Amino acid sequence: MASPTTRLEPATATARTLLPNPGSEVEVVDPLLSPGWDAWVSRHPGATVFHRSAWCRTLVDAYGFTPLYLIRKDEGSPVAAWPLMEVGGTLRGRRGASLPFTDHCPPLLPTPQPTGTADVPGDLGDVALREPLLAKAFDLGRQRRWHSLELREAATWTREDRASVRFFGHTIDLAEGEAAALHRCDSAVRRSIRKAEASGLRAVHGQDSHAIRAYARLHALTRRRHGLPPQPYPFFSALQRHVLSPGLGTVLLVLKDQTPIAGAVFLFSGPQAIYKFGASDETHQALRPNNLVFREAIRLCARQGATSLDLGRTSLANEGLRRFKRGWGSSERMVSYLRYDLRTRQTIPTPDRASGWHTLLFQHMPQPLASLIGRFVYRLAA
Repeated sequence: MASPTTRLEPATATARTLLPNPGSEVEVVDPLLSPGWDAWVSRHPGATVFHRSAWCRTLVDAYGFTPLYLIRKDEGSPVAAWPLMEVGGTLRGRRGASLPFTDHCPPLLPTPQPTGTADVPGDLGDVALREPLLAKAFDLGRQRRWHSLELREAATWTREDRASVRFFGHTIDLAEGEAAALHRCDSAVRRSIRKAEASGLRAVHGQDSHAIRAYARLHALTRRRHGLPPQPYPFFSALQRHVLSPGLGTVLLVLKDQTPIAGAVFLFSGPQAIYKFGASDETHQALRPNNLVFREAIRLCARQGATSLDLGRTSLANEGLRRFKRGWGSSERMVSYLRYDLRTRQTIPTPDRASGWHTLLFQHMPQPLASLIGRFVYRLAA
């Protein structure tokens, strides 16, 4: 029997308007087995690195998730797509997510052109274009016995007030270049940058295994400080092989002498750069290494042609991190997630796991034990 990730299944819901062929079907594909996937994604202005097969392979290799990406074709050519994965297992049950460990992942939808044809440019606003994808996801959930479906871009699918959980999102505009972006920073940010430089700190970046291992050490320290288990190293290793090494991202490290004391992982795709992870050694915080990280990131991303730098999501309760990101002259928006109970089709409230009783536990847990737990927790709680 063919794998559900490779078989092209007929849809139970079809397009009703706006595409030239209202009978076009939604199919289930595995982007890792679809040679044309990345070429199509790269032409879509709404695509990010999270839509690429490299990110899919990272999650599959590190956690064993099952890719069930939805595409909609017209006359044999893709016109819409939505990345989706099956996560979880027997302990907590299975569910669908778009996508695990991804700050936001909207569907890639076409805009009807005045000539009556559907082309690549994406307008995410029309309900009729989204409904067949969502209907297919519900069908998959019933077939595969999912208990829920998580959409990591609620505004694409429903009203803001129906979201299961919300975060702040921040974006730095790089369209006018690095000088203009740095000019918009708060004066306090510029003072911190000067302090870092006067302290003899220097920034380096790389895509190799040495760079990601240095970052992973800082990541474990920071997660412990925040009371959370670290992402397992096999995840970072997969990220380095599939995303960083091919040039879709980099690790930026700030060194004191020859020792990394702060770092971050940035991902690239077309005109958009994304800040994915950040970490630091708190004992050197007075030297302001994190400010040097972001100053160098703005320079690097702008010189690579990025017109924006997405700073990721921020918990609504984390006012300090929100203030730090706003200090870089970023614009602020709401990032909302939606989780459906597939039995009732009702929205399920989802807690923000950035705080809770577990944080105190992990802050005092031996690091090797926290790392071991992280290997299991992230696979189940993606």
